[in-house]
Amino acid sequence: MASTIPHPLYEISGALCKGFQGHIAYTTVLPQRLAGLEICVTFDKREPEQEPLLRAACAAAIRQNEPGLELTEQQQSFLSRSPKSEINVSVFLNGQCVGSAHRNQLTKRIVLAPDAACEGFVACRPEGVLRVVLHVLNVLNDDTHYTVCVKEAAQ
Repeated sequence: MASTIPHPLYEISGALCKGFQGHIAYTTVLPQRLAGLEICVTFDKREPEQEPLLRAACAAAIRQNEPGLELTEQQQSFLSRSPKSEINVSVFLNGQCVGSAHRNQLTKRIVLAPDAACEGFVACRPEGVLRVVLHVLNVLNDDTHYTVCVKEAAQ
């Protein structure tokens, strides 16, 4: 029996180092006559793995930026657990932005089709040059892995 899951048109993965911030762009030409497009961006290690080191860094930043401010143990604990790694994504077709996903999720699934699109994106025919831009903010851990997978959306 043949699989009903479309094969990826494009798939890439990478690993980011602690402290990385920037934009990573992937560009490809889409095959003609796609019914729809599904883009899935995933990453791991959102929460800090080294809380004691992060806790000390947060305390030092508070002392530097707010001299004399005293925090309770509960406040210090909250602040050291608050930072998170974040990777957001924008999608462009033929140089035009068709949307952005700024969601606090490890997996961002984007669907584009002529008659429908997911939240934050416009319905459009997926054809021509596709550009997927990752907006990488505040990577907290070494070896933070990510993947970008582009495939034809199931009908």
